[in-house]
Amino acid sequence: MGVALEKSGIDTSSFDSMYPQRRCYPGLKHSPRHILAAQELANWIDSPRSTAFGTKKVIKGGALSKLKDKKGIIFIMNGWGNTDHIDLWDGEYLKGGNTDWLNLGDEIWFWEILV
Repeated sequence: MGVALEKSGIDTSSFDSMYPQRRCYPGLKHSPRHILAAQELANWIDSPRSTAFGTKKVIKGGALSKLKDKKGIIFIMNGWGNTDHIDLWDGEYLKGGNTDWLNLGDEIWFWEILV
């Protein structure tokens, strides 16, 4: 997700000051380096340090029906025990996951893309 944000022109450098050393090992020579933790990326998106996003919507239950036909970034908190997921949502499908995942987790955080 971090790579997608950077390739879209979003500056993620303030993520590094918020969460130092939370990108993949520099020796792997990935450019840009991947952000490793979905929860930390979601926290950064929701922080004042990130200026490219609007207000987060928190959903507990029924996320699929509430997000139908909306587009944005979706974060699934604790969907698999302590494991989270962050992804792109096109109103019908996740880019890197299964739509059924919206039924998992303690909460769904959603930032709508309005353009």
